[in-house]
Order: sequence, then structure tokens, then C-alpha cells
Amino acid sequence: MNNLASPDEIRRWFADRLEEILAENTAITEIPAPSWDEHDRAVYVAERFSHYGLQNVEVDSAENVIGILPGQGSGPSLLLAPHLDTVFPRGTDLTVKREGDKLYAPGVRDNSFGVTSLLWFLKYLQEHKLQLPGDLICVATAGEEGLGDLKGMKAAMQRF
Repeated sequence: MNNLASPDEIRRWFADRLEEILAENTAITEIPAPSWDEHDRAVYVAERFSHYGLQNVEVDSAENVIGILPGQGSGPSLLLAPHLDTVFPRGTDLTVKREGDKLYAPGVRDNSFGVTSLLWFLKYLQEHKLQLPGDLICVATAGEEGLGDLKGMKAAMQRF
């Protein structure tokens, strides 16, 4: 990698964007994504993957969102895979409520924030023009919760 920042500079970069990060987390949380019905959230994440420069972005047959950020060389590939789905059925009130610095809503942390974190990691890499030594494979998986039986991760592992 080039142009490496110190850990304090990286923390400051994220802290300076906290309101934007929380707004993205809110947007993701409020898109219904019960297991076996993640398509609406998958479309949102696919658009964000494309925006952050991932290549070959697609929503696969398992409803996973997949994109690859090419590395700069022959280093090992890294797969990051937060899950898209929630245990909450369609029709659940997903409105995010804020009290001080805390957000409350079904799925706001599990796992909307995992998806948000991946997106903002990609934004950091893009903004700082950082390339990893190998490819970064991003898979926002579907079907992680309950009866989803890890269908998205299983499909990703067969593919990669």
C-alpha cells in the first residue's frame, strides 16, 4: 500500500464523517431485507459497490452482492462478507430512532452496520487512492439468518 496514514489519522478520518456514516447505516437499516427477500437491499448495496469502484458487480442467484476491487499485484486475495439479511419479516417498522449518539431499530447493528462498515472502508480506500497487494473480494451475503442456513456464504465459498 502507499500513502499510509497513521492509526490516529485513520480514526480521525472516520470520526470526521460520523454523521455521514450514521446516515448510510440508517438508509441500509430502513430497507427491508428478511432472509429469502433481500433483493431491495441488494440493489442498494450493488449501486454503492459500483460507486466505490468495484468491478464485476452483480447480484447473484443467491441474492449475494459481489464486487471485486483489484489489487496492485500478486498478493493474496481477501474476502470480506457482511450479511444483508435480517430476522425481521417484511412489514416490520424499521424506522431508525436516534437518542444522542445511539441509533435504535430492528437490525441497525446486526447487520446493517457490518454492511455500512464495508462501504465506508471502500470509500476510505477510494478517497486515499490505496490499493491492496491482492484483490479485495466483497460479498454482501444473503440468507445468513435463521432458516437462511448461510445460503449466501455457502454460495460464495463455492465460487471463491
